[in-house]
Amino acid sequence: MRSKYLAIGTGLLLVAGACSLHARSGVAPLGLVTWPTPRTCPTQRTSSITTAEKQAILCAEAFVRRNGYTLASAIGDSAQIASESIELARSFAHLLEQRHGTLQSTAYGVCRDSVWAGFTVVFAYRPERFPDSASEANQRTSSRAVTMDSAYQHLRVEHREMALATVDQGRHGCHRSRGQ
Repeated sequence: MRSKYLAIGTGLLLVAGACSLHARSGVAPLGLVTWPTPRTCPTQRTSSITTAEKQAILCAEAFVRRNGYTLASAIGDSAQIASESIELARSFAHLLEQRHGTLQSTAYGVCRDSVWAGFTVVFAYRPERFPDSASEANQRTSSRAVTMDSAYQHLRVEHREMALATVDQGRHGCHRSRGQ
């Protein structure tokens, strides 16, 4: 169900107001805002709010949170969860169980190169999620990335890992996010 307005107490709050609150506080109103599609950013960029890269980071952080990759609970509406092509799960609950807690909730870095106009936002793995893994050392040096176009749409978790050194060394237009 899509709604242009959100009922809060006896008043109405425009979705844009909730998004502005998200931009100021860093806490997305995921329980309140319904995204038009699972791969859209919930906030609209305005020059007075943030830079283009910061907006991309806000979008990607909300995306991994709502899709169940962090320690936060995923959004409950399965129609609003973005499916990824290589995931094999026997149920929606199993899919969220596989994703839960795999990524840090804050972006490690952001990339924007001159060839592709979009953004790549990098998230480090949570090493404690893989305590018995033979590739634990790899989990500490690699990451997953959320890509999106320059309009902050078509968000996707890429399943090819990215070396954190790419961000640390500033290759491919990457740099650490200010929160890291």
